Amino acid sequence: MAPLVLGLLPAATAELFEGENLHGLLLTFALAFAAMALLPGYRRHKSKGVIVLGALGAVALVLGMFAGEEHAALETGATLAGGACLTLAHARNHTLCRACCADTAATRT
Repeated sequence: MAPLVLGLLPAATAELFEGENLHGLLLTFALAFAAMALLPGYRRHKSKGVIVLGALGAVALVLGMFAGEEHAALETGATLAGGACLTLAHARNHTLCRACCADTAATRT
C-alpha cells in the first residue's frame, strides 16, 4: 500500500506544492522506504530479482525527476514505470518473505 500512496502523492499535491524541491524530497523518501523494505527481505530470501526490479524502479524514478518539464512525456512515463516496478518489487518481496517464514515454521515442528 505504501508504494501506491507514495506514487500518487506527487499528483495529489501538485496544486499545493510546486517546484523540484518537493519532487526531490518525495523521491528521497520513496527510495529510502523502498530500501528499508526490500533489503531486509532480500537478506531472508536471497532473491536477486526483487533487488533488480527495485533498482530498475529507482533508476526510472530518478530519470523521471531529471527529465524536466521540457520532456513531460518522458518524466511522466519514467515516473509511472518506476512506481510500477517498485510496487511489483514490494509485492514479490512480501510473497517471498511469507513463503520463507512458512518454510521456517514448518521445519521447526
